[in-house]
Amino acid sequence: MPGEPLQTQHVRETVKHGGGCIMVWSCITWHGPGYIVVVGHNMDKFVYLSVLQDDLVKTMAEYIEKNPQDRMDFSRFVFMQDSDPKHKSKIVSE
Repeated sequence: MPGEPLQTQHVRETVKHGGGCIMVWSCITWHGPGYIVVVGHNMDKFVYLSVLQDDLVKTMAEYIEKNPQDRMDFSRFVFMQDSDPKHKSKIVSE
């Protein structure tokens, strides 16, 4: 209760930054979230390109299938990403 001292049975110890990490990728569309992809500990330009080619394309295809009346107009498609070097690499840009 507010104002009362903490009781040990109400306290759980935690360890901040207790190890481990996970790298994921996902996207957001007008129609909703895309796939979330577990990519492991490191994402280099080759992994990033593979994710775009596979999972971004799958996300777009799924929303086209689910929303045939909307038919995503790819001329209005806006692809945004931050300035991470792998995002701007030559292999990804091509």
